[in-house]
Amino acid sequence: MRAAALGFLGSSVLLATAPTTAAPMAIQGGALALLGWMVWYLLAKALPAHYKAAAEERKAYLSALALERENYLEVQGRTQDMFCKTLDDLSLSINLLSENLTKGT
Repeated sequence: MRAAALGFLGSSVLLATAPTTAAPMAIQGGALALLGWMVWYLLAKALPAHYKAAAEERKAYLSALALERENYLEVQGRTQDMFCKTLDDLSLSINLLSENLTKGT
């Protein structure tokens, strides 16, 4: 990508200074050719590669997010089950305490 930026910059400078320096047509043509090649490179090679990498990154992020959601739901289910078991144990203890208190009086 650094070569693309340098090529774009160099050809732009050559084209911008050509009218003031009376550069030969070969330099102007070379600058235009270099600029055209850089535009082709960016449109044909760099941007598709960037879009492909971004799509793969997005896909990896979404799969990691789905895995985290599954883990969260599993932990939430286990926590709810433990809470329900604890409430059942507590209600059983209260019932036993109540029965013992009523037998004692």
